[in-house]
Amino acid sequence: MRRRLKVLLLVAAMFFSMLPQQTREAPADNSYHPLSEGTYYIRSAYNGKALDVQSGADYNTCNVATYWFNGSNAQLWEITGNSSSYRIKPRCTVSRVLNQYGDYVVSGHNVNLWDDIYDPTQRWVFTQCSPSSFIIRCAGDPNCVLDVASNGNVYVSTYQPGKTSQEWYVNPAEVVLSEGNFRFKSVGNGNYLDVQNGADYNGCNVGTYTFNGSGAQTWHVSGPSNWLKIKPLCTANRVLNQYGYTVASGNNVNIWDDVYDGTVRWTFEFIGYWGNGSTQNGGYDCVFAIHCAGNPACVLSLDSYGNVCVQEQQLFNRSQLWVLEYVGN
Repeated sequence: MRRRLKVLLLVAAMFFSMLPQQTREAPADNSYHPLSEGTYYIRSAYNGKALDVQSGADYNTCNVATYWFNGSNAQLWEITGNSSSYRIKPRCTVSRVLNQYGDYVVSGHNVNLWDDIYDPTQRWVFTQCSPSSFIIRCAGDPNCVLDVASNGNVYVSTYQPGKTSQEWYVNPAEVVLSEGNFRFKSVGNGNYLDVQNGADYNGCNVGTYTFNGSGAQTWHVSGPSNWLKIKPLCTANRVLNQYGYTVASGNNVNIWDDVYDGTVRWTFEFIGYWGNGSTQNGGYDCVFAIHCAGNPACVLSLDSYGNVCVQEQQLFNRSQLWVLEYVGN
């Protein structure tokens, strides 16, 4: 039985409708939106970062902010309840929940974790803001909503129509993915992640090239979901590598001997589905952002010349998105 790899990833429903816009309309639906109970990632439309428990800690008053996607339990939120009152609990805690600090709901109050005392300051409701985003309102005062400051901190503030810092993508967070061989097709140019000339030496460049089905375009993915190794089949043991000792936006991508550090490990963030007639995933292939584990702010990208590098993530930038096509084991 082949080993299964559970990859904790963000699902962004209606992928193309979520491309960033300069202006937004007032919420199309102000009624409470029913949400299926389950585990979700909650991502800010303002800065593109995920709702995150600071340091993944588990104590009362632990701060909640936004941080680059990293696939950890500090960014996984278990949502239970009904449309008039939801509890939002991070997976990194046993029983603490998302909490508006204080005995009463007041605009400007901070958001943190606290033992669940079944108080309206700890219950939330959702109203749909666009086909794919939501306003998250505190049940104790639905006019106070989850907001994010310019420094990434999360608090509640009085609802303002069209304010993007009060809009959130709330999407199911778990996809089961077989460990195995894949091709990575760029959404930016339609070409495939490719080892130049199928060579096997340290520093060999990685770019994109038209499909040819070779081992230079087929990659074996293995390891824990937040520490994935990506190895091309054209090499014996070299892996996808961000060139340099530290991960920095703009650095080139090549192949290198596996040095078991964050420059050669990756995390997959599931963005949505790409319909192309494939038999995988019910007729769709998966679209991902691929984060460098050594610095999750940096993702696998195409530069202006079509070369592959890592760059700081920009929400739904097509040059930073990849269609993951399953090939087999």
